[in-house]
Amino acid sequence: KKYVVMERNPFVYSFDNKRYHTFDYEMKKIFGRKTVKIPLDAGFTCPNLDGSKGKGGCTYCGNGSGDFAGKGITLAEQFENGKKPLSHKWPSAQYLAYFQAHSNTYAPVSRLRPLFEEALTFPKVQGLCIATRADLLPPDVLNLLEELNRRTFLTVELGLQTIHDETAMKINRCHDFETFLKGYNALQERKICSCIHLINGLPGESQEMMLKTAKRVA
Repeated sequence: KKYVVMERNPFVYSFDNKRYHTFDYEMKKIFGRKTVKIPLDAGFTCPNLDGSKGKGGCTYCGNGSGDFAGKGITLAEQFENGKKPLSHKWPSAQYLAYFQAHSNTYAPVSRLRPLFEEALTFPKVQGLCIATRADLLPPDVLNLLEELNRRTFLTVELGLQTIHDETAMKINRCHDFETFLKGYNALQERKICSCIHLINGLPGESQEMMLKTAKRVA
Protein backbone atom coordinates (compact mmCIF):
# COMPACT_ATOMS: atom_id res chain seq x y z
CA LYS A 1 0.00 0.00 0.00
CA LYS A 2 1.03 3.59 -0.58
CA TYR A 3 0.30 6.18 2.09
CA VAL A 4 -0.06 9.89 1.49
CA VAL A 5 1.51 12.04 4.19
CA MET A 6 -0.23 15.37 4.76
CA GLU A 7 2.54 17.97 4.95
CA ARG A 8 0.27 20.69 6.27
CA ASN A 9 -3.01 20.96 8.12
CA PRO A 10 -5.81 21.19 5.51
CA PHE A 11 -8.16 22.97 7.95
CA VAL A 12 -7.58 26.68 8.17
CA TYR A 13 -8.67 27.37 11.77
CA SER A 14 -7.03 24.47 13.57
CA PHE A 15 -3.52 23.37 14.52
CA ASP A 16 -4.54 19.75 15.10
CA ASN A 17 -6.70 18.73 12.12
CA LYS A 18 -10.04 19.50 13.73
CA ARG A 19 -12.63 20.58 11.18
CA TYR A 20 -13.82 23.63 13.09
CA HIS A 21 -12.42 26.85 14.54
CA THR A 22 -11.09 25.58 17.87
CA PHE A 23 -10.76 27.50 21.12
CA ASP A 24 -7.16 26.28 21.33
CA TYR A 25 -6.42 27.78 17.90
CA GLU A 26 -7.99 31.10 18.85
CA MET A 27 -6.02 31.35 22.11
CA LYS A 28 -2.73 30.54 20.37
CA LYS A 29 -3.53 33.17 17.75
CA ILE A 30 -4.19 35.79 20.46
CA PHE A 31 -1.48 34.91 22.99
CA GLY A 32 1.11 33.14 20.84
CA ARG A 33 1.18 29.98 22.94
CA LYS A 34 -0.95 27.36 24.68
CA THR A 35 -3.42 29.12 26.98
CA VAL A 36 -5.53 27.02 29.36
CA LYS A 37 -8.65 27.81 31.39
CA ILE A 38 -8.40 26.98 35.11
CA PRO A 39 -11.93 26.46 36.58
CA LEU A 40 -12.67 28.27 39.86
CA ASP A 41 -15.54 28.23 42.36
CA ALA A 42 -15.92 31.67 43.97
CA GLY A 43 -18.82 30.56 46.17
CA PHE A 44 -21.67 32.04 44.16
CA THR A 45 -25.14 30.58 43.83
CA CYS A 46 -27.76 31.10 41.09
CA PRO A 47 -31.27 32.61 41.00
CA ASN A 48 -32.41 29.31 39.55
CA LEU A 49 -31.16 27.53 42.68
CA ASP A 50 -31.90 29.92 45.54
CA GLY A 51 -35.60 30.33 44.72
CA SER A 52 -35.57 33.89 43.40
CA LYS A 53 -36.40 32.58 39.91
CA GLY A 54 -36.53 28.82 40.32
CA LYS A 55 -35.40 25.85 42.37
CA GLY A 56 -33.34 22.81 41.49
CA GLY A 57 -31.43 24.56 38.73
CA CYS A 58 -31.59 23.86 35.01
CA THR A 59 -32.16 20.16 34.41
CA TYR A 60 -28.76 19.68 32.74
CA CYS A 61 -26.97 21.33 35.65
CA GLY A 62 -27.51 18.77 38.41
CA ASN A 63 -26.44 20.44 41.64
CA GLY A 64 -25.19 23.47 39.78
CA SER A 65 -22.54 24.16 37.15
CA GLY A 66 -18.82 24.06 37.76
CA ASP A 67 -18.11 20.36 38.22
CA PHE A 68 -14.43 20.88 37.43
CA ALA A 69 -13.91 23.83 39.76
CA GLY A 70 -12.29 23.49 43.18
CA LYS A 71 -14.46 23.44 46.29
CA GLY A 72 -14.09 24.73 49.82
CA ILE A 73 -10.63 26.29 49.46
CA THR A 74 -9.32 29.73 48.50
CA LEU A 75 -9.22 30.88 44.90
CA ALA A 76 -5.41 30.85 44.99
CA GLU A 77 -5.37 27.24 46.22
CA GLN A 78 -7.92 26.21 43.60
CA PHE A 79 -5.81 27.85 40.92
CA GLU A 80 -2.61 26.11 42.01
CA ASN A 81 -4.37 22.73 42.24
CA GLY A 82 -5.85 23.17 38.78
CA LYS A 83 -2.60 24.38 37.27
CA LYS A 84 -0.34 21.67 38.69
CA PRO A 85 -1.25 18.72 36.40
CA LEU A 86 -1.45 20.97 33.34
CA SER A 87 1.96 22.57 33.91
CA HIS A 88 3.56 19.13 33.55
CA LYS A 89 1.79 18.57 30.24
CA TRP A 90 2.34 22.10 28.90
CA PRO A 91 5.28 23.68 30.79
CA SER A 92 5.18 26.92 28.80
CA ALA A 93 1.41 27.37 28.99
CA GLN A 94 -0.32 30.54 30.12
CA TYR A 95 -3.67 30.61 31.89
CA LEU A 96 -7.12 32.15 32.03
CA ALA A 97 -8.90 32.32 35.39
CA TYR A 98 -12.26 30.68 34.66
CA PHE A 99 -15.03 31.62 37.10
CA GLN A 100 -17.11 28.57 36.20
CA ALA A 101 -19.28 27.47 39.12
CA HIS A 102 -22.87 28.80 39.20
CA SER A 103 -23.62 32.42 38.18
CA ASN A 104 -20.54 34.59 38.56
CA THR A 105 -22.19 38.00 38.26
CA TYR A 106 -24.87 37.18 40.85
CA ALA A 107 -23.48 39.44 43.58
CA PRO A 108 -22.85 43.13 44.29
CA VAL A 109 -19.94 44.76 42.50
CA SER A 110 -18.31 45.24 45.92
CA ARG A 111 -17.95 41.45 46.13
CA LEU A 112 -17.23 40.77 42.45
CA ARG A 113 -14.41 43.25 41.96
CA PRO A 114 -12.00 41.89 44.63
CA LEU A 115 -12.45 38.32 43.37
CA PHE A 116 -11.80 39.21 39.73
CA GLU A 117 -8.86 41.45 40.63
CA GLU A 118 -7.33 38.72 42.82
CA ALA A 119 -7.50 36.17 40.00
CA LEU A 120 -5.64 38.54 37.68
CA THR A 121 -2.67 38.49 40.07
CA PHE A 122 -2.16 34.71 39.82
CA PRO A 123 1.03 33.57 38.04
CA LYS A 124 0.89 33.59 34.23
CA VAL A 125 -2.82 34.55 34.16
CA GLN A 126 -3.59 36.48 30.97
CA GLY A 127 -7.25 37.24 31.60
CA LEU A 128 -10.67 36.15 32.84
CA CYS A 129 -13.51 33.93 31.65
CA ILE A 130 -16.70 34.62 33.60
CA ALA A 131 -19.65 32.24 33.33
CA THR A 132 -23.08 33.67 34.11
CA ARG A 133 -26.67 34.05 32.93
CA ALA A 134 -27.87 36.65 30.44
CA ASP A 135 -30.44 37.88 32.98
CA LEU A 136 -27.74 38.73 35.54
CA LEU A 137 -26.05 41.70 33.85
CA PRO A 138 -27.31 44.85 35.61
CA PRO A 139 -25.76 48.22 34.64
CA ASP A 140 -23.23 48.37 37.49
CA VAL A 141 -21.96 44.86 36.71
CA LEU A 142 -21.73 45.73 33.01
CA ASN A 143 -19.70 48.82 33.95
CA LEU A 144 -17.29 46.63 35.93
CA LEU A 145 -16.96 44.18 33.05
CA GLU A 146 -16.37 47.01 30.61
CA GLU A 147 -13.60 48.36 32.84
CA LEU A 148 -11.95 44.94 33.11
CA ASN A 149 -12.26 44.47 29.35
CA ARG A 150 -10.21 47.63 28.79
CA ARG A 151 -7.39 46.26 30.98
CA THR A 152 -7.25 42.54 30.27
CA PHE A 153 -8.53 39.73 28.09
CA LEU A 154 -12.14 39.01 29.06
CA THR A 155 -14.79 36.58 27.88
CA VAL A 156 -18.27 36.39 29.42
CA GLU A 157 -19.85 32.95 28.97
CA LEU A 158 -23.64 32.74 28.67
CA GLY A 159 -25.60 29.50 28.99
CA LEU A 160 -28.22 29.80 26.27
CA GLN A 161 -28.45 26.07 25.29
CA THR A 162 -31.38 26.66 22.89
CA ILE A 163 -33.25 29.56 21.26
CA HIS A 164 -36.59 27.74 21.63
CA ASP A 165 -38.63 28.98 24.59
CA GLU A 166 -40.70 25.79 24.76
CA THR A 167 -37.49 23.83 25.37
CA ALA A 168 -36.28 26.43 27.86
CA MET A 169 -39.40 25.77 29.93
CA LYS A 170 -38.80 22.02 29.84
CA ILE A 171 -35.23 22.40 31.08
CA ASN A 172 -36.21 24.99 33.72
CA ARG A 173 -33.92 27.72 32.38
CA CYS A 174 -36.22 30.40 33.82
CA HIS A 175 -35.68 33.06 31.18
CA ASP A 176 -36.71 33.38 27.54
CA PHE A 177 -34.72 34.03 24.37
CA GLU A 178 -35.57 37.74 24.35
CA THR A 179 -33.99 38.06 27.79
CA PHE A 180 -30.88 36.34 26.50
CA LEU A 181 -30.68 38.77 23.56
CA LYS A 182 -30.97 41.76 25.90
CA GLY A 183 -28.00 40.56 27.98
CA TYR A 184 -25.96 39.53 24.96
CA ASN A 185 -26.54 42.84 23.17
CA ALA A 186 -25.55 44.77 26.30
CA LEU A 187 -22.19 42.97 26.24
CA GLN A 188 -21.75 43.62 22.53
CA GLU A 189 -22.46 47.32 22.97
CA ARG A 190 -19.50 47.41 25.34
CA LYS A 191 -17.34 45.34 22.94
CA ILE A 192 -17.06 42.48 25.46
CA CYS A 193 -16.32 39.09 23.92
CA SER A 194 -19.08 36.54 24.56
CA CYS A 195 -19.04 32.75 24.58
CA ILE A 196 -22.45 31.15 24.05
CA HIS A 197 -23.07 27.62 25.29
CA LEU A 198 -25.46 25.38 23.33
CA ILE A 199 -26.67 21.83 23.98
CA ASN A 200 -27.85 19.49 21.24
CA GLY A 201 -30.32 16.71 21.99
CA LEU A 202 -32.46 18.54 24.55
CA PRO A 203 -35.90 16.97 25.28
CA GLY A 204 -38.27 17.18 22.33
CA GLU A 205 -35.93 19.02 19.99
CA SER A 206 -35.72 17.89 16.37
CA GLN A 207 -32.69 18.19 14.12
CA GLU A 208 -34.40 21.14 12.45
CA MET A 209 -34.76 22.93 15.79
CA MET A 210 -31.11 22.33 16.69
CA LEU A 211 -29.97 23.64 13.31
CA LYS A 212 -32.21 26.69 13.75
CA THR A 213 -30.50 27.43 17.09
CA ALA A 214 -27.04 27.11 15.50
CA LYS A 215 -27.99 29.37 12.58
CA ARG A 216 -29.62 32.01 14.80
CA VAL A 217 -26.62 32.17 17.11
CA ALA A 218 -24.23 32.35 14.14
